[in-house]
Amino acid sequence: MLGGGHYPAGMPNPFTRENLGHQLREFLNLGWFNLLFLPLVVVPAVAAGSLFWRGIDAWRAQGAGGVAGTASIVDCQPAGRRQSGWQCDGEFTSDDGTIHIARLQLFPVFDERPYGDVEARVSGPDATIAVTPTRWTWLVPIVGGVALAGLAGYLLYEIYLEPPSPRPRRSARVKRRPPR
Repeated sequence: MLGGGHYPAGMPNPFTRENLGHQLREFLNLGWFNLLFLPLVVVPAVAAGSLFWRGIDAWRAQGAGGVAGTASIVDCQPAGRRQSGWQCDGEFTSDDGTIHIARLQLFPVFDERPYGDVEARVSGPDATIAVTPTRWTWLVPIVGGVALAGLAGYLLYEIYLEPPSPRPRRSARVKRRPPR
């Protein structure tokens, strides 16, 4: 909805060509302060992209185009805040034997440490993650990615695109009524 917002009188629309030029000049005038503000915008944006694409890959694997098979556990590391879960890597082989992926990450994190082979699905031969056949595991990374993208957009707007608010005007002295 670029340029479609309603702004109070006296406050310019931040998405006009003239105002974007002004915002660019203000960005350049910040100089070294950009080293502080830019990571506030870039880090959530990169994390959002990573989470979002991971969720899309998991969604594709659990959908009709996903390939079923087994993943042989290769390595597991403790994961989570309390080290209570297990993040595992494995070697995937499809049920029909057409797809073999030497190393990929299993998603989501396991509660108990798995051994041997586990059922898994991948989105295709170029997959980097294999999902276990539980439902809705793809929803968490997609929602997290959208939330972080919203945070990055909000910070970008607040730090760089928000037009300066009009300065408060000095009020004229209000004449008081004489007491009755």
